[in-house]
Amino acid sequence: MIQNFLLENNPSLRPLFDVPHLSFVIDAMQAGNSPATLWVDDPQNPRSAFIWDTTHSLYLGGDTGNTAFVADLQKLLAETILPHGREHHFRIFKIYTAQDAWAVLVPDLFQAQNMPTRERSLFQLDPNNAQAQPANNLPGFRVERISRELLTEQTHPNADRVLEEIMSCWTALDNFWARGFGFCALADSDEIAGWCTAEYVSHQVCGVGIETVEAYQGQGVATLVANAFAQHCRADGWTAHWDSWASNFPSVNVAQKAGFRKVSDYSVQIYVFEK
Repeated sequence: MIQNFLLENNPSLRPLFDVPHLSFVIDAMQAGNSPATLWVDDPQNPRSAFIWDTTHSLYLGGDTGNTAFVADLQKLLAETILPHGREHHFRIFKIYTAQDAWAVLVPDLFQAQNMPTRERSLFQLDPNNAQAQPANNLPGFRVERISRELLTEQTHPNADRVLEEIMSCWTALDNFWARGFGFCALADSDEIAGWCTAEYVSHQVCGVGIETVEAYQGQGVATLVANAFAQHCRADGWTAHWDSWASNFPSVNVAQKAGFRKVSDYSVQIYVFEK
């Protein structure tokens, strides 16, 4: 197995992950915006690939009949990836597979008896379904576009949480300032109550990261920032993806309110670390 840390400018990798819920993710990694470490059998003409986002998500794509690759991958998982997760007190790994045949192999690869499967849903912003609700129409809150000044002037509680979210999804904070965007909802107290940020960014394509501070949940904050995000994407011609657990009904409802429509359902497998 050949380890290659650079996904940029490697178009031969894209066909191995050519499914709706993974193609935009791989594009962002190849653009150098999303963290990723790559292992392939051949860097020039890969048949099989394994990608780790350096945190909790693992991606498998390509030919499952590549026996040498599969054997090396099992060793890599046992000797490097899983020990790292234990050392850093991970609770789970999410395993995304581009082909069904990989899903069949996953329990053996991880040498695990029980690999739960959970359903996810992918939504895409409908450019023709603009919502009537203005982006800043929620009493007690205002929307501001995320800027370096907003998050670093140290006057807005929870700014550190927004920065942490951005840094976990981008290869560098400066890349977000240059290529990303997002919106915060600020309460009258100037506390950041929620945010919606672009992640998995490539050329005019992005994913959506969204969170509401617990004290403000259930008050419409998520819909507020999601609408602002969606309006910006429509105005600037972005194709935006919203990826959610299928059982996360509040997330699904907010996506639909903001004008996202379902593209597909898919499954991920979960590796649970023993406590």
